[in-house]
Amino acid sequence: MGIMDIYDKDGRRIDFEEWGRLSDDDDYRKIGLTEIGPYTVSTVWLGLDHSFMSGGSPVIFETMVFTTSAWEADRSDPDHELLMEIDARRYCTLQEAMDGHVEQCLIVRATVNEEIPTEPEKHTNEGGGT
Repeated sequence: MGIMDIYDKDGRRIDFEEWGRLSDDDDYRKIGLTEIGPYTVSTVWLGLDHSFMSGGSPVIFETMVFTTSAWEADRSDPDHELLMEIDARRYCTLQEAMDGHVEQCLIVRATVNEEIPTEPEKHTNEGGGT
């Protein structure tokens, strides 16, 4: 593991320039975005390896749960609600990230007692850009 190991969504090493370009592409970066009651579940590609250990697979995806009010807050307002995660999970592969997003949505739905959809959920740009 180097000082800064960077990977695309398929786990291929990329350079810092390519990471910057892909990071600016919302369609590439977003894996899932689901609002459930007062919460928002967001899953994204990070690109930078967050495994913090040598060996093993790079950890390049993350799911976080926020309050929707903080998620939608106007960040230019100095008194905005802070965006602090309620829960976070990280993954090595795109498939793990997509599955993790669905799992996290189920957990949040159970927490707020929201009915679980019987049809597979459509997520914002689920895995797009690959």
